Amino acid sequence: MIIVRFADDIVAGFQHRADAEQFHADLVERFARFNLELNAEKTRLIEFGRFAAQNRRRRGLGRPETFAFLGFTHMCTQQRGAACKGGPYRDHFFAKRPWWPCWLAACLPSVAPGLIASE
Repeated sequence: MIIVRFADDIVAGFQHRADAEQFHADLVERFARFNLELNAEKTRLIEFGRFAAQNRRRRGLGRPETFAFLGFTHMCTQQRGAACKGGPYRDHFFAKRPWWPCWLAACLPSVAPGLIASE
């Protein structure tokens, strides 16, 4: 199990769906003791990680779901041969940040003159 928490936001990762479902049920019960409840629109169980795409494809489902956390959209993808063909990053799981190319294209022109001048 892995838990990432920031203020009132939390992402919990589990290897098995049954563990995730039990955690969710326990969390709902615990919150109820303090007259609190989870936001149903923001709370969901999704299949995510290295084997999510492979498992969903085997079951005839589409691509793995994405989720937003702390301003980042997290998605499952594989990057083959990142370093070189058969290199150290072959078939590893990556969390993509789709905003990065847009941000870089927008900010680089304003930063580039300073970078070039500092050489």
